[in-house]
Amino acid sequence: MPGLTIAALEENGLYQEIVSIYRSLGGILELPPLGFGSWDLVYEDFIVELDEEQHFNRYRAFTLNSSIYFPSKYFNVSDYRLQCKIKEPECIKKASRGKYWTSNSTEKQFGKASPRGDLNRNGSPRWKQRAFYDFLRDVSSLIYQIPVVRISIYDEIPVDKVSMNNILTRYQPVFDEYVVNLVNQRKGAV
Repeated sequence: MPGLTIAALEENGLYQEIVSIYRSLGGILELPPLGFGSWDLVYEDFIVELDEEQHFNRYRAFTLNSSIYFPSKYFNVSDYRLQCKIKEPECIKKASRGKYWTSNSTEKQFGKASPRGDLNRNGSPRWKQRAFYDFLRDVSSLIYQIPVVRISIYDEIPVDKVSMNNILTRYQPVFDEYVVNLVNQRKGAV
């Protein structure tokens, strides 16, 4: 998938939304950064993004309120918003240290970090950056019309309500069919 450009965003009427989300997250650069790194799993006609604990927090919940998610196609936005609310303690547990919390490059984009685990002031520049980059990935899906299917570690498959996290960390071939069905179900929601 091509990278995002200001021209492509403006052509699709999304540039102001990008700027608004970036500024609301505390972004301090004159222009929002549009490069967001590599995708998790790239296939010929769709992409899968795997979202672990650090993707579920108040900043991501904020981005999920953008109008780009109405209607949502490739994942359940309501479930994601709920997970952002109830799973933030797991995010803090996993992502409140080292570069999970801040780095020089994230502070250049979102300002100085609060002390580790303190979300009451400026919070975590890295969390904000991750939320913004997830948002940009979802915008890319709209612009280039390539499904970006999101799979959360909190998703469950119908076999004894096994979580995706358990499947990914304790892989068993018996679950392959269920994972493939989940991806196909989401990408087929075009």
